[in-house]
Amino acid sequence: MKRILLGIATIMVAMSTMAQQWDNELNCFCVIAGRNATADGSVLMAHNEDDGGEQMLNLYVVPRTSEHNKYLWIEFPGSKVADHFLNEYGVACASDNCISREDREDFTDGGVLYEVRTLVGQKARSAREGVKLVGQLVEQRGYIGSRTYCIADPNEAWLCSLVKGRHWVAQRVPDDKVACIPNNYIIDEVN
Repeated sequence: MKRILLGIATIMVAMSTMAQQWDNELNCFCVIAGRNATADGSVLMAHNEDDGGEQMLNLYVVPRTSEHNKYLWIEFPGSKVADHFLNEYGVACASDNCISREDREDFTDGGVLYEVRTLVGQKARSAREGVKLVGQLVEQRGYIGSRTYCIADPNEAWLCSLVKGRHWVAQRVPDDKVACIPNNYIIDEVN
């Protein structure tokens, strides 16, 4: 376990150092450890939101209603894609910008962007369910950006990559692996 934690810490320091060297504001990254790669058998997810300038965070506890879960909303004011969510079922959602060559627009009702993460926080009872909800939303309305969403719960974690239009793919992080998600798509094989 000490080796795994040391490895994760080393990776995070290296990625943070590289992000400081790049001259842009899109250097977020996420590290996810599967449950068999942690000491207590839980999935661990850490996310660095590396937007430029000084950042002030707003934290809100949104109560359960008949329409949505109770959730913690971590707001990055002024950003349409940086907010994080953690709901009462332990489902967490964050995302990383990814560059894509896709430029064809295929949207209904203006497409979606911010609604993706909100939907996961409000409705998902598991990471797997969160991915299914995201896929359905993207297929219905189209996505206006290009990102990978990291969606985790205490038992499993998923990467859900979206490209402009109605394109998406998801992959589960294996229980015995650690995934590092920079500002690049990393799903390279589709089953």
